[in-house]
Amino acid sequence: MKLIVLMVVLLSTFISLAVIFINLKENWLPYSAVVLLIAFLSYPLTFYDQNAMNRIFRGPFVKIVNSFNNFTGTKIQSAMFLQIRKDLTPYVDYGYRNGVKIGFHTNSLIMGDYLIKYLKENNDTGIKNTSKWLLENYEQKKDYIIWKADYERPDFNLKKGWVSGYYQSRALKALCMFYETNKDKKILDIMKKGLNAFDVDVESGGFKINGKKGYWYEEYPQKGIEPPFVLNGFVESLLDLNYIHEKTGIERAKRLFDNGLKELKERLKEFDTGNWTYYDLLRHPARFDYHKIHIREMMDMYKITDDKLFLNTAKRWKKYEKADWRFYILNVALLDFVVLVTYLLL
Repeated sequence: MKLIVLMVVLLSTFISLAVIFINLKENWLPYSAVVLLIAFLSYPLTFYDQNAMNRIFRGPFVKIVNSFNNFTGTKIQSAMFLQIRKDLTPYVDYGYRNGVKIGFHTNSLIMGDYLIKYLKENNDTGIKNTSKWLLENYEQKKDYIIWKADYERPDFNLKKGWVSGYYQSRALKALCMFYETNKDKKILDIMKKGLNAFDVDVESGGFKINGKKGYWYEEYPQKGIEPPFVLNGFVESLLDLNYIHEKTGIERAKRLFDNGLKELKERLKEFDTGNWTYYDLLRHPARFDYHKIHIREMMDMYKITDDKLFLNTAKRWKKYEKADWRFYILNVALLDFVVLVTYLLL
């Protein structure tokens, strides 16, 4: 197994450096040398917490891969650590976050995504069990219901029981699609109460932030701490709210969407670095895959609103993507090289 992984990593590194050679030609050698040097000296310290080096050199491999997944856009986590159980419910191994083992968990976002998937596939078993989970795992409050995560996320300073605007909206969108198949009034009632949660602010246990012009529905809300303002999660929640309104005519969903739209338009320019996008307003540069998500989301918002702001933003961010191919190759090469060194030392 170790030999196979070594061969895969070597091949991937070779391909990454080959792309550099093809595109840089006469400058390929110094650039490749810089890539490898930076990989060995800077990559772990730049992208990991203070315990990173200890984790890298003590193994086992699963811990290393999970550490990479925390900070990079690798596909290893989605391919290797997604577990579909016998009843077809999905669970994800979140591995280690800031040195804390999280392990296998599920949440309303994952369940919502898979309920949508199973509905499209007409998978009766999957539909039955993912919808059952969503309908049995929310918390009932006086005026609203809310889904909570039963695990901590120390990388976002979130304790067990945290809530999320994105996770909430995806659960509601999935239930909306499920409702379209059976017209069960119980589900419609849950959807309406779930929408009420979007009016609960962070300090009161919700995820709404009163912004400059409207509301921001935070993906990772934290009481008493500066909110990160995660872009992709917020836009996804708006898209979900719009879908719910279109399919059900619930006016609250429309009002929530409109208030969120005002805030998005007000803050959108803050996510533009000038040559890339920020993942959040804590100024974390977006991973390559998240940058692509941002572009897709801008196009989705343009289709809904017909507002040229989103179209022009998508076009500009797409140009950044084309101009910064070296950034992507650099990250791939660095990741591969560190994995290679790790395996040689284990």
